[in-house]
Amino acid sequence: MKLRFSISLKLLLLILPLVCMPIAIVGYSSIHASVERVNRLVRHEQMVEVSTSAQKINDVLYYCRLDLETICRLPVLEDYHIARSFRLDAEAEFNYENIINLFQDFIGRTTYYYQIRYLDRDGGELVRVGRDRDPIELDLPRNLELVGMAQDMGAEEIRM
Repeated sequence: MKLRFSISLKLLLLILPLVCMPIAIVGYSSIHASVERVNRLVRHEQMVEVSTSAQKINDVLYYCRLDLETICRLPVLEDYHIARSFRLDAEAEFNYENIINLFQDFIGRTTYYYQIRYLDRDGGELVRVGRDRDPIELDLPRNLELVGMAQDMGAEEIRM
């Protein structure tokens, strides 16, 4: 007694397990491997971007530190302080103008500074130079209040 298999049964028994299943398995494993590879490449690219950004920030902070050291060592600051101490108004005014010009040069040379201030030992402001030539009027207590509101409110809009 011979069993005759129909064409559809032969296809179902031979082609499906021997051809289609391996193709499906290879396809699934290749998709899985490509997803892992893409994720790895994305992570690597993000790390490269973060490293580049960190290097740029390090450079900015390095040059800001150099500027701060340069400003601290300016002899005109010491001359201004001495002239103010001895109440030499003409010399203090001359040094004040020199300090303003030097600070404006620092501010004009880079975009990193909004303003530069020179304070005395008690924290009193002696010289303040901003990005624009007009005097800077900052309401520091109001700004601190806005920062506190922003921290409390989260991402909501703060009305000034």
